[in-house]
Amino acid sequence: MQNSNSNQELIDNIAGFLLSQWPNRSNEKQNLLESKNLFDDNWLDSVTQVRLVLFLDQLTNKKIPALKFSRNTFQTIHSIAAIYTKNE
Repeated sequence: MQNSNSNQELIDNIAGFLLSQWPNRSNEKQNLLESKNLFDDNWLDSVTQVRLVLFLDQLTNKKIPALKFSRNTFQTIHSIAAIYTKNE
């Protein structure tokens, strides 16, 4: 993965994953991309967060330490992507 392209690609993959978890919200992609808090906007809960981490670990072939995962680092799609694209 190269930085800017891979970051946008990862953002798209995260959005696609979250939209697949909430099929009744499939027409809300723009709201998802603009969300400032994925938990408060009901895109993430603890179960979906774990599923997303497993999905991203497999997609990126990276294992991110559990200490990196907090409500703050998972507030937006961009903050999540930053965890996985850091130090590429």
